Amino acid sequence: MTKDIEKGFLLNLDKPEYDDQFITFTDERELWQRDAMYSLVDKLTINLKAAKTYREQRNKDRKKTNLAHNSIFLTGERGMGKTVFLRNVEPIWKLKGDTKSTNDIGFLDVIDPTMLMNNDSFANVVVAEIYRKVEECCTDNNVCSADRAAFYNALKSLSESLGKQDDFNGHSGVDKILRYNSGIQVEKNFHRYVEEANKILACTALVLPIDDVDMSLQKAHEVIDDVRRLLGCPYIIPIVSGDVGLYQQMINVDFDDRAYKPTSNADLTLTGIELAKGLSDEYLKKVFPAQMRLPVVFKFLCHFFKINQKEMIYDCTYI
Repeated sequence: MTKDIEKGFLLNLDKPEYDDQFITFTDERELWQRDAMYSLVDKLTINLKAAKTYREQRNKDRKKTNLAHNSIFLTGERGMGKTVFLRNVEPIWKLKGDTKSTNDIGFLDVIDPTMLMNNDSFANVVVAEIYRKVEECCTDNNVCSADRAAFYNALKSLSESLGKQDDFNGHSGVDKILRYNSGIQVEKNFHRYVEEANKILACTALVLPIDDVDMSLQKAHEVIDDVRRLLGCPYIIPIVSGDVGLYQQMINVDFDDRAYKPTSNADLTLTGIELAKGLSDEYLKKVFPAQMRLPVVFKFLCHFFKINQKEMIYDCTYI
């Protein structure tokens, strides 16, 4: 029985419900998704290598930017433990990642799009979260004034280029062209902004966990599109959780609205429905590539051994 206990899962029955730290630097036996844990480390390692290569490329040519479809998609049905797993991403990397590269990845707090207010832009929330992380670092450490100035200048340029369409109203001629040009620079300014942030944070890439996108019905397409467009920066590694079936449905509804009109004839309507379905499938394949999907499974045959009133050991076998 001792051998079974050593390889089993340790559950602390006295742990408060809000404490979802299921992996520590000395023990990971409270984390059920072991296969997902090792797969996550492999995917983070691949993306970190790509970020280092991209940094070298940018050092040679600051004008050139590239996008990477590197979003890790944590997929599974409701109740599979995706949120808990997402909140344990940092300790998983610290415990299981290559010790030489442990500090090369910085971790931002989990963003839950369902908590956004109606007028909040997800892109602005991401920018603000990176800013918060940098400010926290500057408070706790002596950061070079030149690095801080470069970061704030990058933030200023990015905020100007992230302006909405309404910002162009009242401008005409050359002024309007200049305003549009600022909008086109979003990608370059965002890459520069993250570069300056990483310099202060002393890391190469930032992990951004995004939870429950599929439960934010009004924000789902905006969030996924920002993941595709803005968070395609190789310095950012988004980890998005959700049920792929719900994603497909919500994206399909958005495309369906544009594929045909209620007044369209039967042939156009049928063609539009098929077109919307095909586009939504291809869209999700591009945003969340198959090789970056990480399924969370919870299929075990379990036998438990009670150690005391506070802890249980589960000996689990996959079925």
